[in-house]
Amino acid sequence: MNIAVLSQDALNTISARITRLKSRYDREVEEIRRDRLYTGEEVCKLIGISIGTLYNRRNQGRIGFVRIRKKILYRYADFCHEIRNREVPQWS
Repeated sequence: MNIAVLSQDALNTISARITRLKSRYDREVEEIRRDRLYTGEEVCKLIGISIGTLYNRRNQGRIGFVRIRKKILYRYADFCHEIRNREVPQWS
């Protein structure tokens, strides 16, 4: 087994590079999320609600949608506020 020893400067350089790569990856993933359309089932999984709740919120105008022929799809911007406002359960 080979063991390599890194100096603190080398470790800091590698750590900074990993941080920059993660930031770039996060930005690219966010762009992909914003650009694609999601099915109702995907939205329900992402925000943790039932399909009935999704329909109710859509009909109340709380979640926007796009209709393509007979298919209803959702942009990330239509439901991202639901993710941000999702209640976190309180454990006692």
